[in-house]
Amino acid sequence: MATPSEDPWALRDADYPARGPREEQLKFALRYAVLAPSNRNTQPWRFAVSRDQVTIHADFSRWQRTSDPHKRELYISLGCALENLLVALEHFGIGYIVTRAPGAEDETIAAQIAILDRPAASPYRSANLFEAIVRRHTHHGLYQKRAVGAGALKKLMDCKAEQDLNLLLTPDRAIKRAVDGLMLEGDARAFANPRYRKELAECIGEGSFGGPWLLSLAQEFAVAHLGVSRAVARGDHAALMSSSVFGLISGHSASEEARIKAGQLLERVYLAATTLGLFLQPISQLLEVQTVRLKFSRLFRAGGVPLMPFRLGYAGTPGHLTPRRPLEDVLR
Repeated sequence: MATPSEDPWALRDADYPARGPREEQLKFALRYAVLAPSNRNTQPWRFAVSRDQVTIHADFSRWQRTSDPHKRELYISLGCALENLLVALEHFGIGYIVTRAPGAEDETIAAQIAILDRPAASPYRSANLFEAIVRRHTHHGLYQKRAVGAGALKKLMDCKAEQDLNLLLTPDRAIKRAVDGLMLEGDARAFANPRYRKELAECIGEGSFGGPWLLSLAQEFAVAHLGVSRAVARGDHAALMSSSVFGLISGHSASEEARIKAGQLLERVYLAATTLGLFLQPISQLLEVQTVRLKFSRLFRAGGVPLMPFRLGYAGTPGHLTPRRPLEDVLR
């Protein structure tokens, strides 16, 4: 069987060093943090560990400056990693206190987690969320024409614990059609920018999305040099309209702390959806281009500042797990 260092997804909680040093226990919990989703699978995080604290740092070398100029998705990605870590800490009976975006002299610090001697448990983090971490993945294909029941939607809504965030889950087709028009405009404007195409091509070429090496190179060439925007738009349109539910996380502000919290909520919904047999995919292009972002914000202004739109539904075919950097590569 593969060890975690060989395959970051090959985790077994039976391997947790329950009688080992606290620092080793925290490093084991961090192996679940690195399985979090991130913008274009850039995994823009690094971690520092001591016996009584874990610090999550932003890795700005992985910041997508063209598609994410305000670091919205970068900090949401860090929030996803933080949430996985907290789910793991609670599962292993480790208490904590979290400080998000502490404003320290080191601007890379996104969150500091002080470790306590007593266990911690949150009512909105059910035990089965932990088991979903190693199964959760983003499904980019078509979803089934199958409604998401009221019971499942309630379980997803129960994931929200943050008072300064709002969570919208709607099956309304009129809303999806309005979102679809803006998504297509976002695709067109983004792919018209050569810097955007180059940035995306580099991600594909590095294998961020998985897939065979030669296929990745072919996709990289196509994105960088060919007119692919229409094909992308057609795929995005079909994917959105096939999904049962449109979702949106919004907040009272767009601060770094709000984005980190939005990432935590997004990952909680991701994990809860996984336990229900549902899949989720962010729709980032709605917020990546300023003109489209302003139109989208006006459409959903009652919910506050839009932070992360996504689609949700059942999929007929399984997706695939994307590559992860081993924990040893992201420890400071």
